[in-house]
Amino acid sequence: MPTLDATPGGPNANSYCTRAEATAYWDAHVQDVNALAFSIATGTDQDRALIQATRLLDQCFIWTGIASGSSQALGWPRKQMQTPQGFDIDPAVIPNQLKNAESQLAGSLLATPSRVGDNDALKFNLMGLKAGDVSLNFDTIGRNSNSLPLRDADVIRQGPDFDYLWKAIPDEARNLIVASWYRRTTVSRPLILQSTR
Repeated sequence: MPTLDATPGGPNANSYCTRAEATAYWDAHVQDVNALAFSIATGTDQDRALIQATRLLDQCFIWTGIASGSSQALGWPRKQMQTPQGFDIDPAVIPNQLKNAESQLAGSLLATPSRVGDNDALKFNLMGLKAGDVSLNFDTIGRNSNSLPLRDADVIRQGPDFDYLWKAIPDEARNLIVASWYRRTTVSRPLILQSTR
């Protein structure tokens, strides 16, 4: 079991917040299933959840700004970042919003351990599954089409809010992160030239 290391900018860091900070986050909330899951988990399981939550945040978000140091293990701390009010964030500090998002995600992982494993269907556009006489249905509308309206519909449907990676991060955690701190992945729309003749 790796030891939780929440050193900002550290070369071996594997968490944005400490167990004590995550505990304080949950202590300030009304008891729900995630808070209960975090509070009854062992210290080792809490650490594992925090490490996994950090890894998921770094995998699922494309952070803006620039990493503060070349040897840091994680995406944060970062330079050229601002608070929601527009003030510069110290490039040696992990903002509380990110720590809170990690804590929220860790609680969610403890409450629903298979949370990140349930999105393969979305990843591969699986639209239906039938148990009797096994049947799989995949959505391919717009994928292989040169039709502009169909491709636009596909871009909208597969757009950033519906990207399968984002589904691994519950809304409660994602909404705690300042929108200017990341850019959303987008689905590319091929250039379609239509003749005017």
